[in-house]
Amino acid sequence: MSKNVVHKIKVSKEEFRKIKKGKQTLIIRLNDEEYTKIKSKEKVVIQGKVDRFKKAVKETHTYPTLEDLVSNVKKEQLGYKKKYTPNYEDLVKEYKKEDIKKYGILGIELKPKKHIFRKILLGVLILVLLFLSYCFVRNKLDEMNTKKINNTINELAKERTDYVFIEINPSFVLSIKDNKVNNVSCLNDDCVSIYDDIDIKNRTISESVDNLYNLVKNKGFDTSNGVKIKTTIDLNIEDRDYITIEFINQETKDKLLSNVKNNEGIKKNSNDDYYSSLWDKLKKDNDYGKVYSCSMNNNELECYFIMDSIITDPNKTDIATYEVRLNRIANTFNKFNIKHDYKNAYDLIMNQNDWNVFIGNTHFILSEGQGFAATVDGVEVINKQENQVLELPLSEDEEYTRFLPLRKLNLINPTSSLIHITSWESVANEYQN
Repeated sequence: MSKNVVHKIKVSKEEFRKIKKGKQTLIIRLNDEEYTKIKSKEKVVIQGKVDRFKKAVKETHTYPTLEDLVSNVKKEQLGYKKKYTPNYEDLVKEYKKEDIKKYGILGIELKPKKHIFRKILLGVLILVLLFLSYCFVRNKLDEMNTKKINNTINELAKERTDYVFIEINPSFVLSIKDNKVNNVSCLNDDCVSIYDDIDIKNRTISESVDNLYNLVKNKGFDTSNGVKIKTTIDLNIEDRDYITIEFINQETKDKLLSNVKNNEGIKKNSNDDYYSSLWDKLKKDNDYGKVYSCSMNNNELECYFIMDSIITDPNKTDIATYEVRLNRIANTFNKFNIKHDYKNAYDLIMNQNDWNVFIGNTHFILSEGQGFAATVDGVEVINKQENQVLELPLSEDEEYTRFLPLRKLNLINPTSSLIHITSWESVANEYQN
């Protein structure tokens, strides 16, 4: 018989399902003229009520009785689970006993279903599990490193001295250490006149502002203009209607300090030891030199992202690498206590959400800082100055959208990055000119 001969075997709906899924590999038939021609390695067509498919025959087995067949094969081959016992009557209910006695029983053993897909799936699953395990371990190590560096930054920050300039009518300058006032001086004669009544040392900034405001008011000074605060740091001050805060740079800070009227010792505070200690600690960070780096500028430590290692555009790299880099940015923000709303790369990519960073009670949309382009009221606006923060009107509901370029953000002192906000009008004028 040729190996290309194809025989048709009609089966019940249940048998069809089991054979197709590979749960049944043995078909029982009479060893009569119709089936005795089926030989090993031939093809057979398994015919259901509607559908059909081909299977290769592994071997055929002949037995005088059904009991003999069942005793020599595994019941799983007949489609039974281990805990069930085959029912002989069900297996041959289509055949008469005299026919079985006349012809005997034929067991047509089919070649088992090749589980290539399962093997591939299993291999893929193992790779996925290994990758997820790697990601889990890597993320845990990143979290531990982030927490360690953050604790170091917070601990060393207690040794840093910052200045807060307060103008009510009398004008004051406070030196701040570990979030508390450690010294006070005056910037005008009105302040000098009430200096002896000032009692704010070791108080928080918020308490000190309230204390000074009430003192000035009780002394009869005009407080209608409220309290104007100038500072180089992001202050934790309770919200008050009469308080406005302006962030200043190092040059403006030094100029204001030059106006000190008394207690000249307030100007002698130095952060040299703080910056040198912090820099030494940051150099031990796994991400230092890879994600960000630092340098001294005007006696202050500044740290910025290394832009070659930070790609925020998914079109420039694969998604996996993109996610790693986004996580690096987020971890770096966490180290330096910069608030942001990043949750995961998938949400950012698939939902096209903005990544907002919060500095000085203002939110900024994060940008790679390669320059900006926008259309406002039909006018194309382009910011040619890549390192500037760009402020654009967004809609009637929200007055401005502020774009914060990564390359502009000083991680040590984020507020120093926000001093010059370029309005869309000036950008438009620059572009049109």
